[in-house]
Amino acid sequence: MEASEKAMLVRRGNELFNNKDYKNALKIYLAVDNHSGIARIASIMEHEKKDRVTALKLYKKAKHHANVEKLAYEMAQAIRLLIKEDKEKEAVSNGENYNTGYKISGQAPTMLPHEALLKAKARLGIKTEKNYFAESDKDIIPWRPIVISKKDLDDMK
Repeated sequence: MEASEKAMLVRRGNELFNNKDYKNALKIYLAVDNHSGIARIASIMEHEKKDRVTALKLYKKAKHHANVEKLAYEMAQAIRLLIKEDKEKEAVSNGENYNTGYKISGQAPTMLPHEALLKAKARLGIKTEKNYFAESDKDIIPWRPIVISKKDLDDMK
């Protein structure tokens, strides 16, 4: 194909592209191997048409490696997420904890352990004189280590 013919076809492809006749424009771009035109169609497919598989193929044909890698990475992340969700659903339906693989019985507790203990004691009729669990953050005393020298330890024996 001569350069003048190729230029004429590219101009015709650009006209079709501007008139949003992407299908015919793509046919011309592929026939003359116009990488920039193919990449423009790929961009339309990715962003406007949301057809990322076709966009990936066209970017590859246009040799736009950065876009190919970006789309391939995004697709791989989506597949990983779908696989993870499937595994979680399967584990839950089998009565297993997805993170550990151990069997679990019933549902996860909806209250904190100290609340459950207080409720159980109240049902059993056990009166609690002192609450051994922190009711709020102000009751939590930070742990501080006690430092004892070797001499003090020997003296305790």
